[in-house]
Amino acid sequence: MGKEVEKNRLLLPALFVAIYANWTPLVISGLLLIEIADSFNAPVGVTGQMTTLSSILAVIGAVFAGLISSKYSPRRILLAGLVLHLISAIGCGLSPNLSILFITFSASGLALAIVGPMISTLVGEHIPTEDRPHAMGLIIS
Repeated sequence: MGKEVEKNRLLLPALFVAIYANWTPLVISGLLLIEIADSFNAPVGVTGQMTTLSSILAVIGAVFAGLISSKYSPRRILLAGLVLHLISAIGCGLSPNLSILFITFSASGLALAIVGPMISTLVGEHIPTEDRPHAMGLIIS
């Protein structure tokens, strides 16, 4: 039991960083929406649709994550989601036009849909039942 606690000592901080790394682009895009629209000479309403597209892909991604979670380990799926998020963030930063920004930003929604459930799964697998509410509270809050 002591080795189990020692092995998972950094699990909660790692999951905390993972969830906030994935939520940050959605928050920042809302705050910088007008500047993003000005950068691409597009209407703000059209630019705001990138969040809608991201949400639609998030729903699809959540179903996909549920299907593959029984076949692969949650840690590998979480890592794949984080890599997808990294690729999406780099793609958003290097987007030459609004279409590419829509595609790359949508990938961040897909990544969030993969990362979120895997974080809950890892908490369920590695944290004792009586400590799970506290652990999820620390990760989410």
